[in-house]
Amino acid sequence: MSTDALFLGQSPSLAVSCGAQFRVRGDISMTYRIYLRWPGGKVSHKTTTEVEEVAEFAFDHLRNMKDLRGQEVSATMTREGQNVHYHDFRTAVE
Repeated sequence: MSTDALFLGQSPSLAVSCGAQFRVRGDISMTYRIYLRWPGGKVSHKTTTEVEEVAEFAFDHLRNMKDLRGQEVSATMTREGQNVHYHDFRTAVE
């Protein structure tokens, strides 16, 4: 499979920057949003995708950021505006 096929949407799988591949399932599109929320409502490290596996990967990546433990920040994953996962770094354990 050529790299061009991936970028032109001709492939049944989606390649992400980590080099892993995720299979796109079903025909129902749902929007996932994954991000860090800081005091004052500031948002960073935002990912938006319609692929559940990519969303889970992005949330796990944020949740595992050890340098944020104990800080006033949280990681959130939503699907169509509804919370799916939430991780509060203030209460994270080593």
